[in-house]
Amino acid sequence: LPNEAFWTSERATRESRPNALPLRIGADSNGASQFLGDIARPLIFGRALSADEIARLAKDDNGLTADAALVGDWQWDQAKDKTFAHTKAADLPAGFKGEVQVVDGPHGKAIRFTGKGWVEVADDARLALTKAYTLTAWVSPKALPGSGGRIIDKSTVGTSDNFLLDTHPGNSLRLITRQGTVGFDAKLPPDQWSHVAATFESTGEIRLYLNGKLVASTAAGHASDTPGSITALRPLLE
Repeated sequence: LPNEAFWTSERATRESRPNALPLRIGADSNGASQFLGDIARPLIFGRALSADEIARLAKDDNGLTADAALVGDWQWDQAKDKTFAHTKAADLPAGFKGEVQVVDGPHGKAIRFTGKGWVEVADDARLALTKAYTLTAWVSPKALPGSGGRIIDKSTVGTSDNFLLDTHPGNSLRLITRQGTVGFDAKLPPDQWSHVAATFESTGEIRLYLNGKLVASTAAGHASDTPGSITALRPLLE
């Protein structure tokens, strides 16, 4: 019927409503596809950084840590009660499941993943990024299996209902968004550090960067799970 809630639901509108899953570093929403190796300085911005800004991060420029759009940045120096503090937001800590290790690296403290655990952050409105975002990290992977390993993930396994940056297949790079996917055969060298970054703009492009350089891009399409054309049926019922 015309006045039923269906017409304002996600199935009938173009409105993006991300899932309520925790954000995970090093694993997917089922705790599988675990990253093997080290991840340092994973950062999440609520805007798409420019190519110049990505290049700065790849040179260990810390100037962007004061950026107002930085929503994900945690202190890996030590874990207290199995949590890592956020650098700016005390109410947005990262916890860990299973076993992870904090190790020293050339880009500061890093998390070592051995397939026995991951880091996660509880769902929060600040992580509900639908218009634009940037995901970056320093990674030193092992030789990964064909399924690859998750770097930063807030999607339901098998869907594109949010964002994820991983190494699928193997030691490649891939960004999945609600509005498209882009991949690159990065051949990330095992046991060597590489800077990876991905940017998304809902009305622009989806991009992948490796060591500060753009390596792949595609235009963002319509959200894959919001078939707005169905709303055209409503006037016929009124």
